[in-house]
Amino acid sequence: MDALKLAGLWKTRDRNGNVFLSGRLNTMNKILILPNTGKQKDEDPDYFFYIAPLKSRRSDGSGKKEGNPRDIHRNVVQDNNQKDSESDKS
Repeated sequence: MDALKLAGLWKTRDRNGNVFLSGRLNTMNKILILPNTGKQKDEDPDYFFYIAPLKSRRSDGSGKKEGNPRDIHRNVVQDNNQKDSESDKS
């Protein structure tokens, strides 16, 4: 069989306990294989194959993933409020 191995996949569970497969395709993309939870007929596919971008890493070298945009916004608002309260004390 002439086949090209693209990636290894791991069985994972989501927050609701549903099983899916995931792995890294390359340094920029991940693979997700999710069950078709809306399957109604035998002709419908059993699974869907997705390629998605990997979440970016912080540029500070910590290796941590960039935060959720809501968390980033919350941190900026807290920092601004702290600066405002410090300037009010002066």
